[in-house]
Amino acid sequence: MKPKQNLRRFLPFDRRSISIVGTTTLSLLVSIACHPTSTSQNPIDETSTEIETANPSQTKTANSTTFQSDPDVNYLTLLSLIKGQLRVAKELLVEGKADRAEPHIVTSLTLYGDLQTQLKERNVPELEAPLQQLYDLVKSSPDDPQVQTEYKASMEAIDTAIAAIPSSKRQSAAFGMAVIDRILEAAKQAYETAISDEKMAGEIEYQDAQGLILYANELYPDIAESVKQQDRTSHREIEAYLEGLTTAFPSDNPPETPAMSSEQFAEMVDKIAENARKLE
Repeated sequence: MKPKQNLRRFLPFDRRSISIVGTTTLSLLVSIACHPTSTSQNPIDETSTEIETANPSQTKTANSTTFQSDPDVNYLTLLSLIKGQLRVAKELLVEGKADRAEPHIVTSLTLYGDLQTQLKERNVPELEAPLQQLYDLVKSSPDDPQVQTEYKASMEAIDTAIAAIPSSKRQSAAFGMAVIDRILEAAKQAYETAISDEKMAGEIEYQDAQGLILYANELYPDIAESVKQQDRTSHREIEAYLEGLTTAFPSDNPPETPAMSSEQFAEMVDKIAENARKLE
């Protein structure tokens, strides 16, 4: 039986906020970050207030086996998931939808809980304070100009944490694609969860997927040249599929009828993974 971690010790904010997000979304994101195949193998009990933690030794990534158990991949993936959450939260805040942005900040705080030990081990400043301040301000005074300041501080803190991994490693094709693969897998699972009976039923999950796809597209240029040098065809296809995935999100508000089926979405993600395997 897999060990479990209680969410209570990860929630500095009002624990009742967890009901906004739902344990399914939280479990899904953490599970993907640590074990990208776990969500399809281990259905999540939506009534539970705990999340299952994957066994890193069982991890199977879509691309190079070199990075299967690399803690840097898990570390950077978790940071990427947090960035994806904040990315979509910002878009919603700009639209004046603080109540809809709040769940994504809640999720970023919860994901942070799985990073605390790693940050200490890497001598990286903690992220909790800026994230907590952003959450408190969005909840109490969403129109305060200070929200933008706290958002910027949170993103800068995440960038500092990311910089703990040498740029030479982050910009390598195989390592970069290992991280992107996990981000895309999380997006795929979230997008699939958002759709029910061919209708877009899950707003939060839709936005989760949107934020992750947007951030994956921001990450890829950092390794594009390295990928191109190894395999020009793979580079072209990865770039095209990443751009194609953005068409699933015509706006921050989910359309009643999905712009792309979950099967089409999954196929694009899988095609990217296939091309990533060529970079081993």
